[in-house]
Amino acid sequence: MFTARARQFGRGTIRVPGMLWRRRRAERGAVAVAVAILLPVLIGVTGLVIDVGSWYETQTQLQSAADAAALAGAQDLPNNPGSAATAAQALAADNVSGATVTPVTPYDGDSSEIQVTVSKQGSVTFASILGISGPTITASAVAEATHGTGTFIYAASTACNAISITSSGKLSTTTLWSNGGITAVGQPVTVTGQVDVANSSCPFPSSLTPPGATSVGTNTGWPTPLPTVAQGNMPSSCPSASISITSASWLTSNPPGIYCTTGTISIINSGNMTFDGYEFVSESPSSTAISVVTSGNTTFNGYCPSSCSSGGTPQTLFYATAGGISVTDSGSGTFTGDAFAPYGQAGFTVSGGTNTGLMEASSVSFTTSGNTSVTGTGPTPSGGTVKLIG
Repeated sequence: MFTARARQFGRGTIRVPGMLWRRRRAERGAVAVAVAILLPVLIGVTGLVIDVGSWYETQTQLQSAADAAALAGAQDLPNNPGSAATAAQALAADNVSGATVTPVTPYDGDSSEIQVTVSKQGSVTFASILGISGPTITASAVAEATHGTGTFIYAASTACNAISITSSGKLSTTTLWSNGGITAVGQPVTVTGQVDVANSSCPFPSSLTPPGATSVGTNTGWPTPLPTVAQGNMPSSCPSASISITSASWLTSNPPGIYCTTGTISIINSGNMTFDGYEFVSESPSSTAISVVTSGNTTFNGYCPSSCSSGGTPQTLFYATAGGISVTDSGSGTFTGDAFAPYGQAGFTVSGGTNTGLMEASSVSFTTSGNTSVTGTGPTPSGGTVKLIG
């Protein structure tokens, strides 16, 4: 006979057989065992959800670091790829501790682009219960430096008048870069690029449009390397006889190339002359080591070695290795190429026209009395505009 137990519900009594009570106790025990077995799995799954969330957070952090590092590195492109890589690596490492940072520049064959890849092992808190280890999380970014306007004048002097501009006509120029300051008098000067000065104690001219200067550090070298023998556009030795050119007949007997002297170089023209593929080098310490005076239709296209077409070596017109350069053009002259005077002044006085190139000197004086447009082919001092492209 089954024994029974009585349960009191309200005023009535229900009697439950003893076997049913034992069965209920057994079921409760089985559930407890199942919970005990599955508890680690439940904890692991819950922990995995937490860990996956932290991995997504790490991914976001790495992407932000990669973006910032790529933009920082692009500031030094394309002229200083080594500095670009160093800057990118340092910034990413500062933003994410323990990360592996890999900068690549040039990227995809473009010296104006840099790719920064940042990777880090994902942390594991609970997922290890399921035997899961943290994945390697990676983020990358590509930034590009764009240089729509290059430097037209670079002055190495730290004086406040390192670059002196006098304009009685309309002058439009690209980037101006001075280790000192800039003075400008006369008509407003339109600068389509940057105005970069290093001597903050120098007053800034109000006639430069747009006004305001970008502060850069003093440059210890030259933005564009000075011509050397190794580049193929600087002779290993120069004769002592000075060079004097007063008529187009000189061109007939002297083909395009490099002409240098330890004396001075004088070019005077009142007619039509075209110097196509000529470079003039003077080793004289005179302030007018190279002097050009023209009142006619004169065209100068600088000497261009074989690597020039690929952007390797600058197209050079005038190089005064120890003295200065003086150019006065009251006619319709066109100048295409670079002028270098690392220890003297480069002085240009023009009445208008269009000129393309770079003037690098200790100091530069530029005077225009007509409508003049100049396009700089030198680098942009502070990196130009940078943007993320990938």
